[in-house]
Formats: sequence, structure tokens, C-alpha cells
Amino acid sequence: GHAKIIGVLLDGGAEINARNHDGETALIRAAEKGEAKTIKVLLEREANINAQDKNGKTALARATEKNHTEAVQLLKRAGA
Repeated sequence: GHAKIIGVLLDGGAEINARNHDGETALIRAAEKGEAKTIKVLLEREANINAQDKNGKTALARATEKNHTEAVQLLKRAGA
């Protein structure tokens, strides 16, 4: 839920597709939490929509599992 902060970090050179120890990108985490504003920022900045975590799950899979309808719709409209 930190869309503005993510924008600032990306403007400062942060790697948009960086991964944590579970192989999750910011987009995957935002999708799992249903953070639509954050998803929009990441998609506008061309985050890898097809990135997979260490278990092979994408942002769309995570959003679907958690029943985050708005996140699922955003991701599908973006080509997931």
C-alpha cells in the first residue's frame, strides 16, 4: 500500500523487478495484498507481469488465490 513510496524509489533507481528471498517481486507482493494503486504504479513502470516466485506463482495467481478482484482485473487488462 505504498504506491507513492514505490514511485520515489523507482525514480531513484531502484530495480523494479528485484526479488526477495522467496523470489517475489514488488508486483507479486502487491497482487497478493490486493494493493490496486501499487499494482497500477508498477505496471505503468513496466514491471515484469509474468515474473514467478520460487514456487512458480505469478502476480495473477497470487491475486486470484486471495480473491482480490480489482487486482485480478488490473493484471488481466495488462496482459497477464
